[in-house]
Amino acid sequence: MSLPLPKNLVCPSCSRKLKREGRGPDGVLICAECGPYPLVAGIPVLIARPQDWCATYFDSAVSTLAEHNRISPSGLAVLSAFRAHVSHPSAEVFADDWTAAEVTREPDEAWLQGPAFDALSELSAVAADQSPAEWLLHRVPRGKRVLEVGPGAGLLTEKLAAISKQVIVGDTSLRALMNSVRFSPPNKVFPIVMSAEAIPLSNKSVDVVVAENVVDLLSTPADFFESAASCLTADGTLLISTPDPSLGDPADQSAMQLLQLASAAGFTPTEQHDGLPWLRRHSARRAELYLVKTVAFAKR
Repeated sequence: MSLPLPKNLVCPSCSRKLKREGRGPDGVLICAECGPYPLVAGIPVLIARPQDWCATYFDSAVSTLAEHNRISPSGLAVLSAFRAHVSHPSAEVFADDWTAAEVTREPDEAWLQGPAFDALSELSAVAADQSPAEWLLHRVPRGKRVLEVGPGAGLLTEKLAAISKQVIVGDTSLRALMNSVRFSPPNKVFPIVMSAEAIPLSNKSVDVVVAENVVDLLSTPADFFESAASCLTADGTLLISTPDPSLGDPADQSAMQLLQLASAAGFTPTEQHDGLPWLRRHSARRAELYLVKTVAFAKR
């Protein structure tokens, strides 16, 4: 049985349309110019030089598929065929970053009783109500086609799916993708392995791009802004949040680098907010707190 894929997928290297071979969840998508890309468990791997991705993350990809009961002989054969083109691969694991509660969706355990209990409880309430994720979500128009870049464990993905016509979820980590779509309808949410700096979607094919706490992690954030501008419609919206709006420059306290890169790609900020609490609870004793900047951009 053929599994549906978004119609706006293109080659990440040359932006040509892709032709699907095979009718099952495992196979290839072929670019007439650049060659084949893997399709495993219904998830396309649209990364430039996909053989490197398959070789580098082979063990992690296989274990992820097994964790989600999606491993199959045909999927293993696809990954192995691409890996075989790399002579001396260096194995790596997916660089995932989430808490246990973010994955399981279980309620946070109560804070340890002590002098800080009341303050931490109040902080939790404020962080839930005024989080960067909620800020982004409330600026996504209903019924639109959305690309979410870097979903983490998928907490925002579920909420986007509830209000959107279609959600494409992109990440370099197969584990992040499979975790992020577990609680969302498969006919509305489509995961793809991709780089944020080379979004493999056709021109003007999505209405909203959402990147929650992603841009500061990228090697070339300028490429992300250019790529997002390309896939967005003329009246599209780019929504980002980041705990490091300086993008690694400690001298840039006003986030000018972030805004300049966006401007160079054709974006104009329409709304900004700073100091939103991103609270990540690991246990009753340990938590991380980041103060996050959010920006909504329109295309010029």
